[in-house]
Amino acid sequence: MARLSAGAYIFTDHDRLSVTQRELATAIWKQLEAHPKRVRLLNDPSRVLSRYELICELSSNGQNHYRARRPGEGLDSLRYPVFIRAERGHDGSITPLLHSAAAVHRALIWTRILGFQTQELLIVEFCDTSDGEGLFRKYSAFMVGDDVLPRHLLFSRNWQLKQPDITNADTERETQVYIERNPHRDTLRDIFRRAGVDYGRIDYSILEKKLQVWEINTNPMVRKLASPLTEAFSKLDERFSADLEPIPIHLDSDLIGSAEFEARVEAAAARRRTRIANRLEAPFPWLLRTAGQLLLPGRSLRPSALDVRKLRGSRDDGCFKILS
Repeated sequence: MARLSAGAYIFTDHDRLSVTQRELATAIWKQLEAHPKRVRLLNDPSRVLSRYELICELSSNGQNHYRARRPGEGLDSLRYPVFIRAERGHDGSITPLLHSAAAVHRALIWTRILGFQTQELLIVEFCDTSDGEGLFRKYSAFMVGDDVLPRHLLFSRNWQLKQPDITNADTERETQVYIERNPHRDTLRDIFRRAGVDYGRIDYSILEKKLQVWEINTNPMVRKLASPLTEAFSKLDERFSADLEPIPIHLDSDLIGSAEFEARVEAAAARRRTRIANRLEAPFPWLLRTAGQLLLPGRSLRPSALDVRKLRGSRDDGCFKILS
């Protein structure tokens, strides 16, 4: 698009952007920013913290009780248990809870088998926010411009809380109180500001009266536009009339080419992970061949090197033996 209309613009999905894609987004932001009477901009791509940066920021200032490390940073100071997740994804933990450095090293090998690159992973300390009865709560709230809006409160006995599995009169009553009172408004507004986020949804729990922030999603799913959210969106755009001149946008062609290349690489990696997941469900030789290719990079494993005829279905305590 050579020109963009006047109005409010929300920049999203920062954690899914490659380096070059973020440069492109920043270039668009700066060109729009030069016309303050014609636009309102939210989520400056040059300021929004990544998941890793946000966790480090909140743990260093004492807000969060847990920390995260990249696999190459060393594991000596970690507090176990931990789990491994993709930094740029929203699917939660790739592993169960891991209780030692040896378990982490084995899990990192497993993530390679699954098709992940080490540099895209985070090792995160487990933070137990369950109450005395083993119940976990996950709070969610939106930031829309200047408004903090409570969204929902989920309950589960599973620490990976994606969907509520406990709903009763007590949980519904607690949820209603949360939404009506918006008890964490000021703290949440400060955390959003620290993260450089003007629009997004924060997921968090509470431990020792402090909010434990799991993530801020700048492109959250909105299943239902409840009236407070609708009103907040409307306020973003209310001062712009349709007769304002569009804004010309110019982007470097080399930067566009680099961004397109990175997008193709990312798409290929996603397809590769899907193929590997399918192979892991296939007969045993496929698993061996995939593992060998990933754990021994640069070595060609022809089908003959793992001849199916050399695999005997001899079972010993539930495990296969390979007999040459």
